[in-house]
Amino acid sequence: MADNLNGYLHHENSNSIFSEQLQEIDNSHYSLEINEFFKSTTTSTKRNIQDHQAQYIQELTQAKHQLKQNTLDSYYEERQAKLDDELTQELEQYLAELLDENNKP
Repeated sequence: MADNLNGYLHHENSNSIFSEQLQEIDNSHYSLEINEFFKSTTTSTKRNIQDHQAQYIQELTQAKHQLKQNTLDSYYEERQAKLDDELTQELEQYLAELLDENNKP
């Protein structure tokens, strides 16, 4: 009976060692999966950040270009309108002076 008990304990002990080894294997398998998940997630996140950054820089560049265009266009239009007003006023004044000189006896 003592032999049976020792055999049972030895058998149970070997099962425990075997299950520990399986756990180590399983843990290493999960560890590999976790590492792969971490790598793929990190790579994907870096790629997303780079894509977003590139898109944002492109949008900023377009906005900058558009602002430069609008600023120059609006400046040109405002300056042109101002010059037209000044020219009109000078011509009106000149014509008024001519008419006054012609109307003098």
